[in-house]
Amino acid sequence: MKLLTDEYRDQLQNIHDTSNWGVSGTYWVERIASTYTEYECESCVDYGSGYGRTARTLWKNYGIPRDCVQEYEPGIPEKSALPSPADLVYCTDVLEHVEPELIDDVLTHIASLIKKVGFFTIGLRPSNRCLPDGRDAHLILESPKWWRAKLKPHFNIVRGGVHGPKDAPHTYRVVVTKKEA
Repeated sequence: MKLLTDEYRDQLQNIHDTSNWGVSGTYWVERIASTYTEYECESCVDYGSGYGRTARTLWKNYGIPRDCVQEYEPGIPEKSALPSPADLVYCTDVLEHVEPELIDDVLTHIASLIKKVGFFTIGLRPSNRCLPDGRDAHLILESPKWWRAKLKPHFNIVRGGVHGPKDAPHTYRVVVTKKEA
């Protein structure tokens, strides 16, 4: 299973070294915290954590213990170690950044980490940022219907919805549970 290419890892590291990347997760922190509580979680993985703003907000504002949150960010060397399974895996505005040919491997990896529940938000529109090689930072731009079909082999979809204008939503939000073998 391959989660990203060396070339893409280099691009992500460059972005993290030179810009403020990975800030949108805090928008979703209240829903992450309520999912953590609803499913009686004791551990979580911030998958694609960026600089850790979401995790810090969970610690400071929602009382989720600091040692309960593992941060995984392949673009930051000190956060690039693969995480251990956890009750909750949240992944906010990350999946659209995955290399298209590796999305199934990444979803398989995330599924292997979820003990109870996953909370994902997925961008549906072009990014306001470009990669160092000039490509739009959102490598996968697909509809909620496409994402549901992509997620279904890996997870049970508990609930989902779109955010933004009805005719042009900008985000797909979904709560999933582990698919039993």
